Parts: sequence; structure tokens; C-alpha cells
Amino acid sequence: MRWLIRIVLGLLLLAALAAGSLFALYESNKVAIPDLAKSSTIDTRQIDGAQSGAIARAAERLEQLRREMGYPAVSVAVAVDGIIVWQEARGWASLESKAPAKVDTPFAIGSVSKTLTAAVAMKLTERGVLDLDADIRKYLPSFPQKEHVMTVRQLLSHQAGIRHYNFVLSPPTFSEFGATGQYDRVVDSLAVFANDPLLFKPDTDFAYSSYGFNLLSAVMEAAAGKPFLELMQAELFTPLQLTGTGPDDKLRPVPGRASDYQNILRDGAVLPAPFTNSSGKWAGGGFRGTPTDLARFGAALLRGEVVGRETLQVMFTPRTLANGKVNRQNYALGVRVDQITDPTFPGKSWRAVHHGGVAVGSQAMLVMLPDQKIVVALSANATTQPPGQGMFDTATDIALVFAETR
Repeated sequence: MRWLIRIVLGLLLLAALAAGSLFALYESNKVAIPDLAKSSTIDTRQIDGAQSGAIARAAERLEQLRREMGYPAVSVAVAVDGIIVWQEARGWASLESKAPAKVDTPFAIGSVSKTLTAAVAMKLTERGVLDLDADIRKYLPSFPQKEHVMTVRQLLSHQAGIRHYNFVLSPPTFSEFGATGQYDRVVDSLAVFANDPLLFKPDTDFAYSSYGFNLLSAVMEAAAGKPFLELMQAELFTPLQLTGTGPDDKLRPVPGRASDYQNILRDGAVLPAPFTNSSGKWAGGGFRGTPTDLARFGAALLRGEVVGRETLQVMFTPRTLANGKVNRQNYALGVRVDQITDPTFPGKSWRAVHHGGVAVGSQAMLVMLPDQKIVVALSANATTQPPGQGMFDTATDIALVFAETR
């Protein structure tokens, strides 16, 4: 019995020493956010005749988000009826260099990249270049054959059965999410999961998968005969003048991009985020952009300037499973679709088409109210636990402020 007690005490001592070492490491590396109680640096722009009351209320909500979640910087853009009516950035793009965030500061947008990718996939579908319901191996015969056929539509809706990131024994993310390997070609990045079995027969279940979108991007470039990043530039970024949007290539960083941080203890400080490499997940989570670009994209999408109305309806319709039920995330093709309510407006509801994104050290949210023609794009340069907490609520709160004060 004594030996067991000694082992337990030894393990407790080791745990205490490890915790002490981790805390000391945190204390030596953390960076304080100097103005979390009230933002001291604000860059704001609005068009003449904009809804000043709505903007004032939305700015308060943005400040609340920054303060409560502990973000070094937050940035937002709102489009109403296709026009950017308000842009605002609060806080610091870089704490170390004391660089303030501006409305044109790019942030990593994580999985909001999926919505951009889906829009281009639907453009290709409209032109007959890509068939939503064809076997993906029609375009990419080099991808290993599975026990069931997979289609582009199933990849776009996470109903193909491709797995998501696995656990890996590699701090600090302990996930393939934090991969650092460089891939010069999209098709090379597929090797990470290409030989894994499907999680289920396609369309019988739902499993969110960034790797599914990586596979989609390889199919898109094969169908179009153009490298994926060039395809996105030619089909979306250049036509919509999304000048701050593109691959988040940390080996070739764009000037002024917001630094990435991790808020772990909510103690008014953050840690610099570790280096990651997005070349293995451009389509699923590897782009950077400004909220203004994202709002401009959302507005163009709602106006039918990216794809036609019929195609947009397909893109915005949540998919059903083989059992006839809508999948558990109300996921359509590259977007989620929900009816949202707010106790401030009893008895009312709004259809929200949206997608959030989390990168290592950054978060983003895109919310569109198609019936009100309102788009809100929101970014912040820190990850929190749980990831994305507060971003959706803030973006929808801001959207409703504009919807209900018109």
C-alpha cells in the first residue's frame, strides 16, 4: 500500500511541477492588451446618410465583444442593399509593434474560405464546367477509389464521408489543424487523408470536413484546367475587386496583415500564436481577407452578381440526408442556414445564411440576411476557448440592428 501512495504522490508532484513550468512559460511569453477596458484606437468610416443610430449601437456591441472576449483587435463591415455603409476597426493589429488595426487590415478568415470556394464551384457549375452530381473521379481519377461514389454536391455539404482533422501529438494545437508542412500543389496535400476510408456512405450522415473542401479544390482545378489559387483570383477576387483577399501564405506575408494571438486565460493578455502553414487547406480554411472584402462578396452574392438566382437558391438550401431529414448543421453548399430570433424583437425571425472561421490565432464570421439584403463581416485576431464564442452572436446582433432601424 505504501508503494502505491508513493507513486500517487510522485505523480501529483510531477503534475504540479509541470503546471508550474507551463504557468511560468505563459507568464514569460504573454503580451498585455493595453486598452481592453476601452479601445483607445478606432478607425471608422461610414457613408453619408448612413443609419447613425444603428451604427452607434453596433459600435457599442463591437466594443463589448472585444472587451469580453479579450481580442487585441476587432474589425467589422456592414453592407445594406449592396452598399458598404459602415466599416470599423478597434484595437491593435500588432501588440508588439503597437500597430493599430485599420478597416483595410487583412485577417486570417479560416473556414469562411469555404464559402468563397463554394461560390466559385457554383460558378463553374453554371457554366457546365463542373457537374455537382458526377463522380469526383471523373475529374480526378488519381484519387483512390472508395467503396462508394462521392460527388461535388456531397463535398460541398460535408455529406461525402471525408474525415476532418485528426489528433496529433504535437503542441500547441495537438491537431492536424496546426500543420506546418508546405505543399506546392493542391493535389499533393490530399495525401494526408486520401487513403483513409470514408466515415459513412455518402448522404447517409454529416461530418464537417475541411479536407473535403481540399478535395473539392483539386476537383475544381482539374475541371477548370487552372491551378486553384489562380482560379479563385480570376473567378472571384479580381472581378469583385477583393484586393485584400487571397491565400494566407505566411512564407510570403502581405504587408499589414494582423498578427495572430491566442487568448488562453482571459486575463487581459494573449500569447503569440504558433506558426502554421495554410498550403494544405487553401479551400477549407486558408484564405485571408478584410471584413470589407467579405461584406462586398456577400453583397454581390445576394445581388446575383456571382451566380444566378436559381443557382443561389440551390447554394442556400440546406441539404437532406438519405433518410429525408436535413443534416444536423442545416448546412447547404458552403454555408449554414438558420432562422434566428432575438428577445428584443419578440415574435420575429430572420433567415440567416452564414459561415464562421477559426484559424490558429484568428477568427472570422460572415452573416447574410438575404431577405433584408444585409451583410455583416466580422474579424478578430485571437482564438479563444471555445473557438468562435461570441462571433456569431455579435454579427447577428449587428445585422438585426441594421435590419430593424431601416
